[in-house]
Parts: sequence; C-alpha cells; structure tokens
Amino acid sequence: MTTAEFIAACVWPSILASALALLKARNTAAFPFVGKIVLALGLTYIGLLRFYDKSSIIAVNDVHVGLVVLGLIIVGSQLRQPPLYGSWRDQAKAFASMILIVLLGSGLAWYAGRMLFLDHLTSRPCDRRPCRSCVEVR
Repeated sequence: MTTAEFIAACVWPSILASALALLKARNTAAFPFVGKIVLALGLTYIGLLRFYDKSSIIAVNDVHVGLVVLGLIIVGSQLRQPPLYGSWRDQAKAFASMILIVLLGSGLAWYAGRMLFLDHLTSRPCDRRPCRSCVEVR
C-alpha cells in the first residue's frame, strides 16, 4: 500500500471520528480545542489530496463519493427553508434560487455518481495488446 492509498483509505474513518468528536464535545469547554484539531485534520487532507488525487484509485473514489455526498447535502439544505413571505416578486426570487440550488446539488451528485458507475460497473474493451486477463476472458 502506497502513501497515497493509505491517506485515501483513512479519509472516511477520519471524517466519522471527527464528526463523533464534535458531537460529543458540542456543549463543553473542549469544543474549541476539538474544533481546531478537526479543522487542522481537514485542511491537511485537502492539502494532501492536491498532491495525491491522481496517484491512487482510492483517492479518486473518495473524491467522487465526497462529491455525491456534497451534492446530496446541497439538495437537502433546501428542505429546511422557512415559508416564503412578501410580495410575489420576493417569493418568486426565493423560489427560483431554491430551484437553482437543488439543480446544482442534483447535477453535482449525478455527475460524480455517474463517474463512479462508469468506473466500476461497466466493462470496457482493452485498448492495449492482449494481456493475460484479456486472453483468459475470450
């Protein structure tokens, strides 16, 4: 396992541990300290992703899964909107922005999910000279 694969494999357990630590320390005096640790960990992963994003298939999958989750969070953020008040123009502006945000989140989730689907669940012909696995399949 290379360094890039190790870092990529540790992303989701780190996110889960960070979320649990923030939830446990939410109403305590340790929250600012835990928040700084989680922020430093997140910034470290973002920095390392810049260097290792193309060198590991796990990192590529992490980016796609992260984009799907981000898209679904963007779509879900519109579920908690307060009722619309004001003139019909104000209501139309708020409703239009809500539709655009939902479309943005849906498009992001669809794009990243489609890339995951194409990478893992579709077969591709071999473009190179026949290798051992291609010969065995035929």
